[in-house]
Amino acid sequence: MLDTIYQEPATYRQYDKDDGGYPIYYIGKIQDTIGIGDRYLPWKNKLPKDRLWDTSVRFFSPEKMTMHVDTSVKTCIEGTYGNDRDSILNTHAYLLCIHNVSDTALWLGKDLSLAYLYREVQNKRGIWVKIEKMPSEMDICGTSQRYVILNPDEIILAKVIRYKGDIPAKCRLVMKRFNQIVYSNVFVDQVERSLLD
Repeated sequence: MLDTIYQEPATYRQYDKDDGGYPIYYIGKIQDTIGIGDRYLPWKNKLPKDRLWDTSVRFFSPEKMTMHVDTSVKTCIEGTYGNDRDSILNTHAYLLCIHNVSDTALWLGKDLSLAYLYREVQNKRGIWVKIEKMPSEMDICGTSQRYVILNPDEIILAKVIRYKGDIPAKCRLVMKRFNQIVYSNVFVDQVERSLLD
């Protein structure tokens, strides 16, 4: 994977449970080299005829898809945050790969990010605690946003914001819609100490 927008300096985002989101950068076939740059946007990436939402399955499970957070890839999310909307900040991120291992197309929502994804941390008692809202739980306008359809044996490459933190902790991502749940691998990232209490 080659990130064509990565640039220094990059910073860490201040933690805010209402400021989650996992922007999509690539949907397609697995290839030897995949170059990602700009966000995956409907007006830049036309919806092929084989990605019709009404032929996809709206149920996902560990038997249908896998999620892996890759902490070895140096990447960032470019965006505007905070009160100064004219400022572009490069925020450290990890790469997330979602793979459809089933023989049917999977419907994963309608958003420019992964609408049903959030992060959990393992607290001091060993209990997994949700620390973010899913985009689907926020007041996000879906106008002009495309359906996220993952065809068989295709992948989604998305990015995982890295927050400012003062202590390393075990983390994982959770894809959840109704009683459907898929977990990512466990990875270590810095978090605020208060999240572990």
